[in-house]
Amino acid sequence: MIAPATASYLAALARRRLEEAVARRYGRPELVRTEVPPRPADPLLDTPGRLFVTWNDGPRLVGCLGQLEPVDTIERTVARLAMEAGVADPRTEGASPEALDRITGEISLLSEPRPLDAVGLAEIAARIRPGVDGVLLTCDGRRAFFLPQVWEQLPDPASFLVALARKGGMSLERAKRHARAAVFGAEIVEIPAPNG
Repeated sequence: MIAPATASYLAALARRRLEEAVARRYGRPELVRTEVPPRPADPLLDTPGRLFVTWNDGPRLVGCLGQLEPVDTIERTVARLAMEAGVADPRTEGASPEALDRITGEISLLSEPRPLDAVGLAEIAARIRPGVDGVLLTCDGRRAFFLPQVWEQLPDPASFLVALARKGGMSLERAKRHARAAVFGAEIVEIPAPNG
């Protein structure tokens, strides 16, 4: 479990990088207001990390980007992804100066994916844990994944897997018989709004 001081540090670091990205994008340096506390002496920060950063403005997704494979340290990955998710997610318009004080976020620190001994959507559905497991689904060279938080929108395992197969552009008929999956967990660090 992540130490409270480390969680606070990462949340402040992410918020600061979001503010810097929006300030740079709009030419408004006064938007950078978050003070990052001193870096805790926690070796976790120097560990290579699988993680995602998600920003929301109420129910609206501002951006969500991440990586399933560890490439850099958790600290540097959070800093980079906080900026990119805030202004460079191609699915959204990104954060605006007006929304900055309302935006909340999450850092999802992911465990290593663990392959399931199951083939086909029905077998996989019987083995995954709704509300707990993130799922990486593969079939015919295609892959897609959902973070554990997606269970909030898709609580039924069969519907969850069908949506995941569609996200990955998989043939549902092939996925029903041949899909394979790996599961992973996520430890969530909440990033409150600046006055939250």
